[in-house]
Amino acid sequence: MGVVGTTQLVLTSNLTDLTSKNARIATQHWNNSEEPVGLIYADIVSGTNLVAIGGGSSVLNTATEIRFYTASNSITTTGTIRTRFYDNGSVEHFASDSVFASMSYYTYAADYSLRFRRAQGTRASPTALGGGATMGIIAFDGAYDTTPTYAVQARMYASTVGSWSSSSRGAEIYFSTTTNGGTTLTNRWVIQDFGGFEPVADQTYDIGETATRVRTVYTDNVRLGTSTEPGLVSHQTEYDNGTVTTNWTNDWTRGNIQRVKAGGNATVTFTAPGGPSVLYLRILGDGTFRTWTWPATVFWATPAPALPNVNNSWILVWFLFDGTNYTGFASDAVGP
Repeated sequence: MGVVGTTQLVLTSNLTDLTSKNARIATQHWNNSEEPVGLIYADIVSGTNLVAIGGGSSVLNTATEIRFYTASNSITTTGTIRTRFYDNGSVEHFASDSVFASMSYYTYAADYSLRFRRAQGTRASPTALGGGATMGIIAFDGAYDTTPTYAVQARMYASTVGSWSSSSRGAEIYFSTTTNGGTTLTNRWVIQDFGGFEPVADQTYDIGETATRVRTVYTDNVRLGTSTEPGLVSHQTEYDNGTVTTNWTNDWTRGNIQRVKAGGNATVTFTAPGGPSVLYLRILGDGTFRTWTWPATVFWATPAPALPNVNNSWILVWFLFDGTNYTGFASDAVGP
């Protein structure tokens, strides 16, 4: 059928003003006893102009696959498939040989996003996500033979942490790669729900190499160690414990350089650092002579310190920690 002499072909179920209308373009089913297969369906109601491709009508059978084709010139038949929609919702896009392919989104006054949305249950009865549920995957797969057969060998994906609710929606992101010479896709690194960045397995991966080192690392704490010698904690700044007026615990995991003001007599306990360390504690006076009882694991190489009795004067005590005991050293009072 050809239509000549007009710029549009209008199909409608009626011509009544301010009335819902619809139109269908279809083709005959392979089985003549079946309803036709829908190509385009339009449903026009007040405020909405709906156009459906491949289905959407109760009197038409729905497409099981939809394809889009293009050609490099105007005299090519059939053309080249570019995008394919499958019956399960999967979509594939195909580029020309030796041509860089891209998918671009343009926006001006607003941001744009590529969004993955997932619920458990079914589409008709969705439920909240449980702990450890994958929220979305960006996968990179390639052909490894001439068939071609493809395999995913690198990816990043988001996973829930704990069961989700209106007040708790934790998530973390995993990065996975495959070793050269291998075929197993392995989780390598994770950005955790609280912001930590760490390897998925203990003592497995490096940051940088001999010839490609990280130039500068800006950090407050550094913890170094192996499975046989737990980590050393190092602070570039002095951690302030404030003023203590009663028994207190000096937590060396906060850093190896600390200070405290003695505001009362006290028994001191230590929380050990991660491993053998050199530890420094500056003790300020409050104007009154105070006495402290030190942990039994402290062995003084100098006389045990006398706390300063002049306000804001201080002594420095330092310890060599061997993983079990502390060898202590103390200075005389200095300062105002």
